[in-house]
Amino acid sequence: MKLKQLTEKLLDKWFIKLLCLAIAIGLYVFHQVSAIEKRSFVVPLTMIENGSVTHVDGKKKSVTVTIRANADQITQVHSSDISASVNLDALPKSGEYSVPVNIDINPDLLLNNPFEIKVSPEYVKVQVEKKSVAYIKVSPSIVGECLHGYEVTKVQVEPEYVEVIGPESLLQNTAEIKTEMIEVDNARSSFTINVNCKEISNAIDIKNKGPYAVTVEIDAIELQKDFEKVPVDLKGLNANLSLKGTAPEITLKLEGNMASLETYEIPKNAIYVDVSTIHEPGTYELPVLISLPSYYKVLEKSVENVSVTLEEVSLSSAVYDANANMILE
Repeated sequence: MKLKQLTEKLLDKWFIKLLCLAIAIGLYVFHQVSAIEKRSFVVPLTMIENGSVTHVDGKKKSVTVTIRANADQITQVHSSDISASVNLDALPKSGEYSVPVNIDINPDLLLNNPFEIKVSPEYVKVQVEKKSVAYIKVSPSIVGECLHGYEVTKVQVEPEYVEVIGPESLLQNTAEIKTEMIEVDNARSSFTINVNCKEISNAIDIKNKGPYAVTVEIDAIELQKDFEKVPVDLKGLNANLSLKGTAPEITLKLEGNMASLETYEIPKNAIYVDVSTIHEPGTYELPVLISLPSYYKVLEKSVENVSVTLEEVSLSSAVYDANANMILE
């Protein structure tokens, strides 16, 4: 009796009850679908190439990975959770191939439900060549200007060569691997610095990017300068003698550090003849003596000896000099 009554109650207005159930299920499904959100990530594409070929195009490639999940779950997804790659290991020889894109994702995210992953494009075209090995010269990148009067005279790098792996055609056209920039602005002395190599192409693998020890040698610039009509002084002249006529002149060429020599002027008494041993009037041929700082080198001089004529000091001149001294006193 009870079973019959229960059956009658269930079947009573069954259409309305079934419609309500359908509406409830529809609302649930609508809520679940409306709660799903979509988020896209641009992911760099890694080339896996442990075989005999390597990709030629040095441009970095990327793919778009789209994730669909519940709103509260999709906020937990970050670009660092996703990686994309293509495997070139099975490619037999040089040529162009369409290779599938493989997606790796943090396995913890796959536990979410729902969770959908889509990648675009699913296949990429890759041009590959035979893999080659070469040893290429490391070239330091020197920038800037030394302090005025100084210059870079030599640059050494250790080690001098680096091993690289890449497509044979690219390596044949690669003469050097540049380092990071090395500044020499206002430098006046040699120095050693550690720097890394710079990448030249995404298709070329530099096995040792650094650091490399670069020694930059800096020296003073040598300048040659002419000094014309420099008067020759008389050193140690006897009080009873005087020079007859004008002082002899000489022309010199000096060599030294540009920073100091370009503004240098020869001081008085630096070029002279020694007359300290002469006590009698007359004409004498005397060697020219030069007293200059040791960092200047005399390259040329117009004469080795000069002729000087000495005469006795006249009595009137002596009296005049004496009176002048008395007046000054």
